[in-house]
Amino acid sequence: GPFELDLLAGQVSFISVEIPNGIYEELEFKFDESTDPNSDLFGKSVLIQGTVNGTPFIFWHNFEDEVEVDFEDSQLDIVIQNNTNELILNFDLSLVFDVTSGVDLSKAADGNGDGIIEISPIDQDGNNAIAQSIKNNIKAAIDLLDD
Repeated sequence: GPFELDLLAGQVSFISVEIPNGIYEELEFKFDESTDPNSDLFGKSVLIQGTVNGTPFIFWHNFEDEVEVDFEDSQLDIVIQNNTNELILNFDLSLVFDVTSGVDLSKAADGNGDGIIEISPIDQDGNNAIAQSIKNNIKAAIDLLDD
């Protein structure tokens, strides 16, 4: 890495590596700020843009954090044995913004009245708590698929 992924582009292949034979309980990776000054992600680790009730919003965060991902079945491990295996990570963003179990963006406000709902750790619009919840839900919405 680092890798910039467009999760709305459908299935994204972003790395091919050789892993020594063995049994692995989990996959670990790190969110970190982009250092590419030509990227929209520069200085950010996550960037999501869209609309909330017709008003543009931008969520970004610059958190640095390691995420451990395991199969839902705790008895299932990743087994590498002299062959080509493929791991599929599922980033289910619908869980992040699900009104029932995720973050309800309708509660986000355009506190400074500039026409854009800004949700970030900088808190220009008063949405810092929502930014923290989105960050936590993004980390929780990552699963390994055992297909």
